[in-house]
Amino acid sequence: MDWTDRIRLKDVTDGSSNTFLVGEMHVPSGSLGKSPGDAFIFNGENVFNATRVGGPTVPIVQNNHDEGNGLVSWGSWHPAVCHFAFVDGSVRGISKAIDTEVLGNLCNRHDGNVAAHSE
Repeated sequence: MDWTDRIRLKDVTDGSSNTFLVGEMHVPSGSLGKSPGDAFIFNGENVFNATRVGGPTVPIVQNNHDEGNGLVSWGSWHPAVCHFAFVDGSVRGISKAIDTEVLGNLCNRHDGNVAAHSE
């Protein structure tokens, strides 16, 4: 298996301060400490332990009792924000109520739509 990173900084064409690198995964309250809902990212057994999506049909989950969109949702147990590290190295809390189109832009490194966000 080749673990060489296939994404280079120059591939992030929407800007490193406008693109998520990693963020908090949604773990429903009944799934804490249980696989597959709350498993190690480095396990490698299930792609959804290290993968999340966001956009118009997959918003940030609002509360820890919601199942969200299965095992692919961003989410946090913080009441109003979900934390993300951006490609530029900054870490910011993004409102759970963020416009889903803007969320989708932040999740996509090269869609040509630079996200305008004020979180």
